[in-house]
Amino acid sequence: YNRYKFFQLLDQRRKKNIEYTVAAINIRKFKYINELFSSVRSDRLLKDICAVLNRCIKSEEFFCRDTADTFLICLNTSDRDMANERLNAILEQLKDSNKSIHHTYPITFYGGCATLDDCVDKNSNEELMSHVMLALSYAKQSQQATVTFYDTKAHDRETLNNYIENRMEWALEHGEFQMFLQPKMDLRKNTIIGAEALVRWIIEGTNNISPDYFIPLFEQNGFCTKLDLYMVEQACKQIRKWIDAGIS
Repeated sequence: YNRYKFFQLLDQRRKKNIEYTVAAINIRKFKYINELFSSVRSDRLLKDICAVLNRCIKSEEFFCRDTADTFLICLNTSDRDMANERLNAILEQLKDSNKSIHHTYPITFYGGCATLDDCVDKNSNEELMSHVMLALSYAKQSQQATVTFYDTKAHDRETLNNYIENRMEWALEHGEFQMFLQPKMDLRKNTIIGAEALVRWIIEGTNNISPDYFIPLFEQNGFCTKLDLYMVEQACKQIRKWIDAGIS
């Protein structure tokens, strides 16, 4: 099946009030397999995966190839433990697919799952799939064969990350990143001898975004370089003010 047919079958399940879990599975580093072993062998690998899925799915379950190396599976349960057990068993079976490529080349898979329980719109395939793909993206972060389930905390974190990335350039231009100073003390003389410059993100003068949230994200997307230089400039401006005011 393709994605369109898969969605049609999901619609039929909802109308019959049949509970289910939708899972997406990916091959880790599939594009490198293409480059190393040719598209012909990669296509054979995809066919072998289909054969394994056909053997593993139960009556009334179904699957499709969505795009590239992404397969979607509808499992006959909404119970997280049962779905996890089923999907891990399927991933275990898929290990033998490496014979299509080379018997010594290790192939690992990872999967993301979601149910309608966490969907606001119980009739939306798109919302359900966004949850599935978010869970899949979290599973991808591990280097092992991993199954991850969607949860609202992950969704909230993703929403905050999107907000941060959409606002960070504007925030830098409009001075939302502010410098706070943590004093360094000489305990013998009980005097301040310096300070550590810390960045705080204050939105509209009242709302703070914790550095625990934005610093790791900036380290990933490269924005930390801009922020570092900005903070150095703020520190230099402050030192200049103290010098001009005759403050030691």
